[in-house]
Amino acid sequence: MKLLIQCVLTCCIVLVLHQGQCVKKQDIFKIFHRGREAYDKLLTSVRNGANMGLQECRSQFRYRKWNCTLNIETNVKIKLPNWTNIPATRETAFAHSITTAGVTYSLTRDCRMGKFEDCSCVHNKDSAAKGNWWGGCNENIKFGEVMAKHFLEAIDKGNGARTLLILHNNEVGRKAVRTTLKKQCRCHGMTGSCTTVTCWRKLAVFEEVGNYLKKKYTQAKRVSIIRNKLKRKGSNGFKTISKKDTNLLYTESSPDYCQRNMTFGAVGMIGRVCEGTKKNLDQCRKICSSCGLTSTNFIEKKRVICHCKFEWCCKVKCETCRRSEVKTKCTRNI
Repeated sequence: MKLLIQCVLTCCIVLVLHQGQCVKKQDIFKIFHRGREAYDKLLTSVRNGANMGLQECRSQFRYRKWNCTLNIETNVKIKLPNWTNIPATRETAFAHSITTAGVTYSLTRDCRMGKFEDCSCVHNKDSAAKGNWWGGCNENIKFGEVMAKHFLEAIDKGNGARTLLILHNNEVGRKAVRTTLKKQCRCHGMTGSCTTVTCWRKLAVFEEVGNYLKKKYTQAKRVSIIRNKLKRKGSNGFKTISKKDTNLLYTESSPDYCQRNMTFGAVGMIGRVCEGTKKNLDQCRKICSSCGLTSTNFIEKKRVICHCKFEWCCKVKCETCRRSEVKTKCTRNI
């Protein structure tokens, strides 16, 4: 384990120095120098971020034939989803990017919240020169980016030419978190005169990151891997994709997600269950119909906490009620 931690430390310092952020070297060194406990805290944040990314993926595509329910393997060592065995469709590209975005977001947020010792927000020393406002404490987005890059590249490297595609889409996910940062300000002065303004960069709600990447999904570009380079075909032949390119990239056409296709990790539409408002159920019925299936309504009863009352002093007493919920399910035509 000591060897593993030292390896992680070395990799992260190299990445940070490479990006010209020498000030972060001390922060990362201090965190990893604390040993196994510090590493476990980071790993917990990475796992939580990956799960947050998958949940957002399912939310963004909940009324589509593909709803992020890919049949995927899990990396045994750090228990993160492993997409490398699934063909590189635009859906896989989105899954890579949103998972990476979730990990970056989680690490950045946990750093600000003080969950890692010697890691916190970053004061903007140059802001005083920009006018009558001075900087608050910005999100330590660089820390989130560097750590997410290390942990996920440990999974994704070693997959041949496919690695180029995965690492590119991972980068798009990390940049999505930075791009969606919000500027938040607070006024200072007598009677609200706002003579001085404190501003800082804050993480957006993660749904906004998901919305940003959903647009990238619709604009994704198909590429080819030629001589270990990502290239896109144009009017004048193949052109190498720049490292600064922010498009999601894929190499394979999407399958018919109506049908079960385990090669693509697609579970198919038969058995899809939807719940929610009448509008949500109507959208689900349309998906079933588009796949030549019938939508069947059924009622599911759940036990919920209800009729809570405050009793002096000092208890809250609740009852358990049974609630009926209408759901719909895609089934074969009889």
